[in-house]
Amino acid sequence: MAITNNEGEEVTVRGILLSATMDAPAKCLMQNFVQFNGFNGCPYCMQRGTSVKTSAKGHTHAYPFNRENPCKGYETGRTHETTLKHAYDAHKSKLEGKYAPVFGVKGYSWFMFIPGFDIIKGVAVDYMHCVLLGVTKMLMMLWFDKTHASEDWSISKRVEEVDRRLLHINPPNCISRAPRSIKTDFAHWKASEFRSFLFFYGIPCLWNILPDVYFQHFMLLVEAIWLLDQSSISPQCLQKAGNLLRHFCLRIEALYGSRYETFNVHCLLHLEDCVRNIGPLWSCSCFWFEDYNGSLRSLFHGTQKVEQQIVFSVCIQQKIPELIPLLQLGSSSKNFYEHMTQGRYLLKCNREEICHSVLALGVMTPAVLSAALIGFIENKIGSLSEAFMFKRIQIKGDVIHSKSYLNVSRRNSYTVIADNVGFVEVKCYLKVYVKCPNVLFCTDACTCKLPHYYGIADYCLIPATDIVMSSDSFTNCDIGHIIPVRREKCSNLIFPVTSIQGLCILVDCNHSECKFICKLPNRYEKD
Repeated sequence: MAITNNEGEEVTVRGILLSATMDAPAKCLMQNFVQFNGFNGCPYCMQRGTSVKTSAKGHTHAYPFNRENPCKGYETGRTHETTLKHAYDAHKSKLEGKYAPVFGVKGYSWFMFIPGFDIIKGVAVDYMHCVLLGVTKMLMMLWFDKTHASEDWSISKRVEEVDRRLLHINPPNCISRAPRSIKTDFAHWKASEFRSFLFFYGIPCLWNILPDVYFQHFMLLVEAIWLLDQSSISPQCLQKAGNLLRHFCLRIEALYGSRYETFNVHCLLHLEDCVRNIGPLWSCSCFWFEDYNGSLRSLFHGTQKVEQQIVFSVCIQQKIPELIPLLQLGSSSKNFYEHMTQGRYLLKCNREEICHSVLALGVMTPAVLSAALIGFIENKIGSLSEAFMFKRIQIKGDVIHSKSYLNVSRRNSYTVIADNVGFVEVKCYLKVYVKCPNVLFCTDACTCKLPHYYGIADYCLIPATDIVMSSDSFTNCDIGHIIPVRREKCSNLIFPVTSIQGLCILVDCNHSECKFICKLPNRYEKD
């Protein structure tokens, strides 16, 4: 493809299609396979599936775990080469007047002939639809729907108790949606809410409520998906996640019944290979594209000539960056542009750089410190001359509050993990200066001109090592990213701001025994 650069020169650009992601119905059309609810409907293996009776007149298509091949859970995987052969046989039968898909392949797809693209390995299992809106939602419906009240797994009579725990949680600002009720709002839950429930809220909210055999089974899914959604994944984590998912799928029939061995459950068996071939789950999910759908909707404002409106809006967006250098610094037009592109939240507040990627936000006011705290700081850096307090910092794009920041109510963005102190709740932040060691020869490079930035914590979160949630010794499932903790008072614990590693999610379900600290799998994925 030839494009023209800013200097008017023609540049040739070549690209290679490495991967594709989409939901199940679109995947069938793209690969030209039979529907996912038909025989041989899996786009990754040739498992035929079976028809399972659900009622006197109803039935559904299921993919039973292949116990003859427990290392995979299915019989034979598809490859690009065998798919081309099946497409040839299907196309040949169509020319002969017969319509006979071969192992689920209906014929050729244009994507089979793109150089360098593998029609099987290059197509991702989208965990947004498969895991979150598929398996997680199915499990929650089984647990909380009253139609299953007579089943062993049902906790529909305790849904209000789960709701109380869930609604007591105050997530940090990196999770855009606050928890909503399962009893009244479940039908309106978004995929990001199922993601938060799977990764962070589900284990604490279901602990000692969901029968233990089902609770232990759910933990297999939680840890496996969290491991596959990390920023980087080691071979050991990848193998462990695959083993956990296979054990999860193997137990579905015994725990819930064969009718719930659905296509989405079956696709869990292919997640390990998908991550190995393409990358972590966040890198090939539909979250990004669902978000772009909302952006696309804002590009047109009427029902007439929608495509022309979109093209015109895109052209404007592409032209604006070329005009930015022409805007005068400090002018109203420049401020308006920054307001529209960077947002109001951080544009209006004061920002002061502490170090690379770390900023102090907001107004700094003179701090009134106790004698004990002053003595503690002076033992570290020397006699103080000035001290100022501020309420927020920004680390690599994440805004971290302190308890003194009172502009938010249903958020806990002040629980962090810091080097040498562990998990703490930040009370406030300090900027301090030391007294000049030599007033007569003081220069701009003197140590008294360099500020020191500290965080002060009033509560520590100590791991509760006596609480063990997992009892599954067969798979060694341990849920390492969810840590039971106990909240303990600590008087004036002080630590450098630069030692803060990042935000943590404090899941306070109003348990009498403990609270839970949850670690984020990555910082690339946005709600």
